[in-house]
Amino acid sequence: MCTIGEISTINSYIFGGISIALNSLLILIICYRSVKVIGVYKYMMIASAALDILFSAVYIVASPVSSPYILLKSFAAVRELASLLIVKGGITMPMAWARATLVIFMLLLCQSIVTPPCLFVFRYLQICKTNFLTNNYRVLRYLLLIPLFISTSSCAVVCFASWPTAFDLAFFDEIAVNINVQRNTTYLVATLQKDGTVYDAIQSTAMLIGAIYLIAIMICALVIMLYCTRRIVEAARQSCNEKTRRLQMQLYKTLVAQFLIPFIFIHIPFYLSIIAPLFDISTGSFSNYLPFLFAWCPAINPLVILYFVRDYRKYLVAKLRGEKEEHSSSNSVFQNTSRKK
Repeated sequence: MCTIGEISTINSYIFGGISIALNSLLILIICYRSVKVIGVYKYMMIASAALDILFSAVYIVASPVSSPYILLKSFAAVRELASLLIVKGGITMPMAWARATLVIFMLLLCQSIVTPPCLFVFRYLQICKTNFLTNNYRVLRYLLLIPLFISTSSCAVVCFASWPTAFDLAFFDEIAVNINVQRNTTYLVATLQKDGTVYDAIQSTAMLIGAIYLIAIMICALVIMLYCTRRIVEAARQSCNEKTRRLQMQLYKTLVAQFLIPFIFIHIPFYLSIIAPLFDISTGSFSNYLPFLFAWCPAINPLVILYFVRDYRKYLVAKLRGEKEEHSSSNSVFQNTSRKK
């Protein structure tokens, strides 16, 4: 019978490979099949797909055991400390490199939380606030640095707080070896109840700050996506061009799906398998398997885009069948047909 660590590794390899293949295909389709109604938003889609490829590649290398967070309620030490262990699996490498891989994984996981609302905001500005993009195009690149700062700062706080100290090594070294099939002890450990040195106490405080920070980020992300979705729908209904309105509604459906995907595959596992254990909230052994969904999210994203954006879907089907490409007959740009606010 496979252990949870072995299942985690298999999961990361399968869905990581699928994600890299599908997102690479999506980037090629976006580049060769430019729909005017999408406009410069396509570059955001390409950047998002590239980020998914990077996330999946790191996930394959790191293969964090137990997908990747393990709630070790069966161990007395963990029951006392309400801790969360992140053990590196996958490819064997020196400890410094292995731990760096875990840090990069955490950074990309945090980035995957803030990327979806960025797509929504950019599309909202493109459709509902066209004058802003026209008059502040150069400023926009600086606005794109905000999500990078948020993900980097949240990752820095969490990784600082979870970097193993002598206190952690005494408690968790043996557990980490047992979890990772007796071959690797590289891990990060998060707990709010360290009782060692002053530095340990600082780490516990930092972890509390990091947990609250991440919760606030996820709540804000959901609020932003809901608000932008509502405004985009209202604007799409005001278009006087039927073909343009149809294409915009396709993008709207894509945005709704891209809202549900991170909520189901990232937010829910994050709350139940990462945040809850830190506060000693029991979510059962099922929460050990929920983080498998982290690897699924980047594999599903390109499928959603290819399904809902008909122009991309028809282009792909035509290429697979060896048929001649049919160009879209829509020449309108939505932002020029929507009602000015």
